[in-house]
Amino acid sequence: MSTFEEFRRRHESEGATPEGALQLWFEAAFHYFGDDEGRRAAGRQALQYLTLPYMERADWDRSSPASTFVTQLRKQPHLLRSYLKGSAPGNSYQADTERCELNVVRSQEDKQGRGWAVSLQSSGADMPRPVYLKRSTKTNLWFVDNHANVYVGIRPPESPDQEKFV
Repeated sequence: MSTFEEFRRRHESEGATPEGALQLWFEAAFHYFGDDEGRRAAGRQALQYLTLPYMERADWDRSSPASTFVTQLRKQPHLLRSYLKGSAPGNSYQADTERCELNVVRSQEDKQGRGWAVSLQSSGADMPRPVYLKRSTKTNLWFVDNHANVYVGIRPPESPDQEKFV
């Protein structure tokens, strides 16, 4: 995704499933927290569009609900990469963020009524982490409702130069 419009067009087809919408959300987040200014702007717009609590807030990334998310990922950019296939603490969570292949463990309706839960396995955590999505009754497309579990505590990245004792 290089522009927001491109992202939005992709969402029309890929957002038909919770897993597809979540993959787009991760791609948008990698753009937003990346180094390229143009991609960062597209990622910001895409996150606002795809995340229900941010939709109506032009300043979503400076608002209280998102401040922890933004702060944590700026300090620890490896957090989101830990959910991609191929990442590990031992390789400093390096993974192909362009391909964005998520480690989905389970995808099912949440029993507590929080929507649809897609559980992701972080290579730096023992237990899968759920992300909750909801489907629009107008478009039948999926949107992220709660992603708070993906940016909390994982094992720190290991440097290949770090001395280890086994």
